[in-house]
Amino acid sequence: MERPRFRPGIPPRSGMRGRPAARTTAAIAAERLALERERARLERELAVWRRNQARAETRLDEVTRRLAALEAPPDAAAPRAAVARSRAEAPSEPWNSIVVEY
Repeated sequence: MERPRFRPGIPPRSGMRGRPAARTTAAIAAERLALERERARLERELAVWRRNQARAETRLDEVTRRLAALEAPPDAAAPRAAVARSRAEAPSEPWNSIVVEY
């Protein structure tokens, strides 16, 4: 009996490297299940990484703001005191009126 001829450059199924020639449905289903579980695990891990990254960025911004406030010259607080003095020196309004400033 003569072997069937194949075109050169196109290997037969049994000659392909890295894959067994005969794969059962159960083997394919098991591999698919393993890959789906790995994908789900990686997606959870990525979500945790993103959450931790957002938390770290928020903390970094807070620390940067506090550093900037500490490095500000002491004269930066002077305008607040001047505003408070000007309000104290301003003519008072009637005692039964309420001024709400935000």
